[in-house]
Order: sequence, then structure tokens, then C-alpha cells
Amino acid sequence: MKNNINKKIGATLLTAAVMTGTFVIPVAKATDAEIKAKPSVSYQAHVENIGWQDAINSGIAGTTGQALRMEAIRMKLEN
Repeated sequence: MKNNINKKIGATLLTAAVMTGTFVIPVAKATDAEIKAKPSVSYQAHVENIGWQDAINSGIAGTTGQALRMEAIRMKLEN
């Protein structure tokens, strides 16, 4: 179970790193409490002519049907 959670966290961090062009190198092992806590990701998009949108935990980041670029994305991994 512990190994499966670590794989999911690692995959999420790798996805965030590839999408943002920023790589995170962990410097400490996770505590048992952190491993037991369910990880979550929040994200927000920076949209052309709009700016930063509110952070969300699920759903679409950016806009649909407006022909506007998503210029950047911020992702935050918790737990």
C-alpha cells in the first residue's frame, strides 16, 4: 500500500514537472502521517487577456469555446 501511494505521488510530481518545466527534488522522506494522508492537487490557469483564474481541485483549467490561450499553469500538491 505504502509503495503504491509513493508511486502515485511520484507520477503526480513528474506530471507537474513536465507541464511546468520545473523539476522538484525531494530532500526528506515522508513521515508515516504524510503517507497515510490522501494527496490532493490544486491548480490554476493563467489565460490570455484574463489572467490567473481561481484555484480548483477538479475540472477544467482555462476556458472553453473562447479561443483563448492557456499561457501558464500553477499546480500545488498537498499531503
